[in-house]
Amino acid sequence: MKADVRLRALRRSRHRAFTVPGIVHPAWTSESGALPSRPAGDDAPSVSHGVPVLPVGYTLVRSLGRGAFCDAWLVADAAGGRHLLKQLAADQLDHGAARDALAREGTLLQTLDSPYFPRLTGLALDRTPPQIIIQWIEGISLAERLQPGAARKAVPVDGSPDRHPLAPRDAVWIARQIAQGLASLIASGWVHGDVKPANVIVQPDFAIKLIDLGLARPVRGGPSCGKGYLSGTPEYLAPELLSGGECSAERAELYSLGATLFEMLAGTPPFPGDTAEQVLRRQCGSHAPDLRGLVPRIDGRLADLVAALLHKQPLRRPSSMREVVDRLVALELGVLTTVAAPPFRERVLVA
Repeated sequence: MKADVRLRALRRSRHRAFTVPGIVHPAWTSESGALPSRPAGDDAPSVSHGVPVLPVGYTLVRSLGRGAFCDAWLVADAAGGRHLLKQLAADQLDHGAARDALAREGTLLQTLDSPYFPRLTGLALDRTPPQIIIQWIEGISLAERLQPGAARKAVPVDGSPDRHPLAPRDAVWIARQIAQGLASLIASGWVHGDVKPANVIVQPDFAIKLIDLGLARPVRGGPSCGKGYLSGTPEYLAPELLSGGECSAERAELYSLGATLFEMLAGTPPFPGDTAEQVLRRQCGSHAPDLRGLVPRIDGRLADLVAALLHKQPLRRPSSMREVVDRLVALELGVLTTVAAPPFRERVLVA
């Protein structure tokens, strides 16, 4: 499928992850575009999407809404601990791609040993309907931090009051954790496949968790770029994924991290647009703005790293996620030896 054909196929609402061909990935019913990690109070009204099949020892707390193929609930165990239950929706039981996405997330979380991903606490893929139970994460999505209390929308790279970028030292703190989580996933043979602010939960202690592994794919042996398979979110999708050639899953993941880090620093993705088609055309044909002109007093090494991550040529990006971790750690150490703004932990995260 040629790039222009793909772009026409992706003429749909922004910020929604997708697969072509296949299913639309979940865009959860919360303002951030991701499954809410902390709804507005325990008394927030539930949205009924049927009754989950609860495992023995669990009780239902409330519904969290419906994604493209899963219903989600907050549940409690016998000791009072809270968990997220994701169950394949009744209208998706015969949808193979939906089953595969839920199974992929469950089996990956079952095998991952990383502090940057939630723990799997229950897995029942052979029952009807299949479901997974995941550690409940307190916090807010990075998307909500960047645009608190507002639906995600295109914002030009200017002085828009809707922008809420992070201080560079805070962005480095979060980006380093994201990169470490992605490096651990890559070491296990997989890439996340949909790295973006909505899939990063920032906890009250400012540690992060990466969520939503339904679009994960193998580092090697997965679908080739441009061979009838495309998945991700337009603003964070590497341009080579639209081409007809081979590409590196890890280097495409580096690009998505770069777009996320750019947004943390500038308050907007590098290539905003009103439609997926417009965004992807910019991804393929435009260069990201230089952060030196957007972020006052940014460290040149940080601006250079973001530019390298967003390079159109995959081989011009850093060689690995581990290299990115090392460069971010070096930036963190540099910040600690200089007099700067109050540290991230002394600032209020939730606007």
